[in-house]
Amino acid sequence: MRGTQLELLRLVRSSRGSGWPPPRGPYTWPAIGEHPGQPLVERGLLTGRPTGRPQGGQLRLTDQATTRLLEWRRARAQLINVALDRLRPADREAVAAALPAFRR
Repeated sequence: MRGTQLELLRLVRSSRGSGWPPPRGPYTWPAIGEHPGQPLVERGLLTGRPTGRPQGGQLRLTDQATTRLLEWRRARAQLINVALDRLRPADREAVAAALPAFRR
């Protein structure tokens, strides 16, 4: 899965469904290209639901996508833990001290 696709899945998860507005003017998705979520819909990771507006809708994660994101998060945490375990104690303390700035 490409980084942009992973970010789209994470965005949909964090926003509890991500909407897209109907196009303004003469443009439609086919006219300007494929909707960015279309490959993920085709792979069964997202579902699209119309909102009643022409060409507007809302994306939602499927159970398969939720499982994939959870697996990705666990693998990422394991990788980070391995890297942190290799650091000297002083370096681990420096990383721990810097983390609050990243949470802002």
